Amino acid sequence: MNNYPTFTTPERRNVSMQDARLQANDELGSLYERALQNIQTSVADSQTQAAEQAAARGMGSSGLSQDAMNKIAIAGVSQRGNLEAERTQKVASLARQLMERDQDLGFRERQQAFQE
Repeated sequence: MNNYPTFTTPERRNVSMQDARLQANDELGSLYERALQNIQTSVADSQTQAAEQAAARGMGSSGLSQDAMNKIAIAGVSQRGNLEAERTQKVASLARQLMERDQDLGFRERQQAFQE
């Protein structure tokens, strides 16, 4: 009988989707927090400017002033929603890339171990 050694794959823990998603969130979190702060600052600045313009024109207590403020608030909510949707999409994409990279690494490690 042949006494060939049996091949056993090296032990390694694959990255789970949850781990990949957490890692992607960590990488992108500060970026999106800063973008959210920029949106909030922009909305606050726009509301201040709208109030100042309305007061300068003598419309500080008119419905037009409040209408402008409402439009600015709605635009801010829309921007935050778009930012959150973009963040979710990028986190999913990055998590998928991390998992694929980990799988490729596992395949290469097994192939190298088999060749040795």
